[in-house]
Amino acid sequence: MTMCESEQRFAGGRRRGGMIEEKVRYGAGDSHGRLFVPEGASSRPGVIVFPGGGGIGEAAYRSARRLAEQGYVTLAADYYGGGYRGADMGDAENLRRFQELLGDVGLMRSRAKEAFDVLAARPEVDAERVAAIGYCFGGAMAVEFALSGAALRAAIGFHMLLNPLTLSDAGKLKARLLVCNGTRDPYAPIEDVVAFEAGMRDHDAQWQVNLYGGVRHSFTDPDATGDPEVYRYDAHADRESWNAATFLLRDAFGS
Repeated sequence: MTMCESEQRFAGGRRRGGMIEEKVRYGAGDSHGRLFVPEGASSRPGVIVFPGGGGIGEAAYRSARRLAEQGYVTLAADYYGGGYRGADMGDAENLRRFQELLGDVGLMRSRAKEAFDVLAARPEVDAERVAAIGYCFGGAMAVEFALSGAALRAAIGFHMLLNPLTLSDAGKLKARLLVCNGTRDPYAPIEDVVAFEAGMRDHDAQWQVNLYGGVRHSFTDPDATGDPEVYRYDAHADRESWNAATFLLRDAFGS
């Protein structure tokens, strides 16, 4: 088999385009994550990427690669375990796994902590500078983990669910928070946004909510499918939210 010079496979991973991609298995749920390490990385900030409710897949890998290209060591995390990837949220098994996590805050936090522990333990990572981002339910995972008092510098959610969050724990926050949502996202209606703001208002934390007018769910995903009145890519909101997130990461990491 001929391998182009830009990609080399080796035991445990592959080298491509100036970074190493490595499959990692971790945690009680036999999670199948994927690690992205810039070549020559040493004591770099780390970022966990939690995927949308369909489970780990190319969208999470794409986001993790983009961040690794900026110099971060990134982990695309598998919170369902076993490398599970559902057909869509209408799939019965996907829905069962989603509801299991949605209904168990302790399990959400423990799955997030497993991802944090495996990334923070890497020799290329500065364990004092770790953040988490996520999409849809993955955004709720990132922010819920921050609400547990986790040692994160930042937690960022894109088109994220707000109603599962344990806002009564907002006083434990160490991380800076950023929520990037669309105003026409049925999974995060304005009532949930107002409740989130009310829950955060009385606590000494740095947080912000960016709302994109007329924007629907999955606005960061060019491959979004389903009812276009619910799921629709939006190039402007995608670009603006990514810029806001990467600015916050640089500022929070001091880099």
